[in-house]
Amino acid sequence: MLKSVQEWALRRGWDLSRQPTLLAISGGLDSVALAAAFRALNWPCEWAHVNFGLRGEESDGDEDFVRKLAAQWGVKLHVRRCETQAFAQQNGLSIQEAARHLRYAFFRELQDQEGLSRLATAHHADDNFEHFFLYLMRGSVATAFRGLPLENGSLIRPLWSVSRAEIQAFAEGQDLDWREDSSNASDYYSRNRIRHQLHAFQAAEPGPWTQLRTDFSELAEKAQSVEAKHQRDWEQKWGDDWQQRALGPGLFMSELPDARHLERLGFNKAQVAEMGRAERSGARWKGRGIWNLERTQHGWLLVGPELESICSQSLEVGLSVEWGDYQFSLREELYSGQEDAWCFSGKGPLLLRAWEQGDRLQAWGMKGQKKVSDWLGESGIPRRLRGQVPVLCDEKGILGLVDLRRSAHRAAQEGESCLVLRWRRLTTFV
Repeated sequence: MLKSVQEWALRRGWDLSRQPTLLAISGGLDSVALAAAFRALNWPCEWAHVNFGLRGEESDGDEDFVRKLAAQWGVKLHVRRCETQAFAQQNGLSIQEAARHLRYAFFRELQDQEGLSRLATAHHADDNFEHFFLYLMRGSVATAFRGLPLENGSLIRPLWSVSRAEIQAFAEGQDLDWREDSSNASDYYSRNRIRHQLHAFQAAEPGPWTQLRTDFSELAEKAQSVEAKHQRDWEQKWGDDWQQRALGPGLFMSELPDARHLERLGFNKAQVAEMGRAERSGARWKGRGIWNLERTQHGWLLVGPELESICSQSLEVGLSVEWGDYQFSLREELYSGQEDAWCFSGKGPLLLRAWEQGDRLQAWGMKGQKKVSDWLGESGIPRRLRGQVPVLCDEKGILGLVDLRRSAHRAAQEGESCLVLRWRRLTTFV
């Protein structure tokens, strides 16, 4: 097994000998064997153990076992005890979902605190095969055939190509001790039911089982390689911060992405076909996950869930404030036709807020007022983002829509002292 793990790490470009890796250890066979492999290969690591408190004394026994093993091997150990049942009830989650959330939140916290760039878990080839059948039964065919990710961000799975039989043989050959989780014998969870049925098939037909599992591993690795290439292509075109921008103000794209990228984002083939025929702005599609795509006047906008409205923000002379995607500063200066700012006479307070139904603005050079909603619509700003446009006001009304229009109200005169408002965008669109 050691040779397989070492070769696998080299093949994936993981240099695990330089920086310590955070290793998730439950005390079971798989994680203890992975910890022993790290030790035998002189790969530095720290351990993280979560006591979910779901099996009473047995859970405490697992924690005690891991603590003693860490002390025996001289490994730094981090332990967290969780009230998983209460957390699940408070957040409307299943026990498995709650445990997963708590576990990975703890791991991320440790990685940040300890400066550990990688997280290793002990998922192996049999887990990968179980994953295939579990998601196939749920109807998620694409997820099923991709298998468990070899790596996902900082997470790596060094045992991905190693069978459970190989792991057990290694553990027994090293005379290792480990803990058995009694809940694994129950058929309460879907994964356990699938595991028990697959074990029965393996015992009856070991040859075909091994070949089938090997074939699937090769197929899953190829699928993940294609997926990684698509991800690199996407990031090369739209930037590696595309997700942060899409979750914020939105990711503007001048052209419709390729179908394969749209399907990766959760849009189905029928939706992609509709997108290709869309000519008018305003059409919108919701994917299976969090992403929405909107046809705009000038291109396409990829966005996440609806943005919450932004609270009002007062502006004070001499201070800088952030409002949504903007940073503002307000100064007192002599008016001399500043081109990089809006200048207002008087000293009354100014306020930034989102637009509201009924807002009207008399733009500079116009005689009558016009609805702010009409100004926003004509500007080509997608409906989802119109609440992100700063509306500048004073106690008498609207002074302007930042980056769009300003009114003639409180126009400054040459040479007088005035309020000078400057701003900059915090996000640059592609």
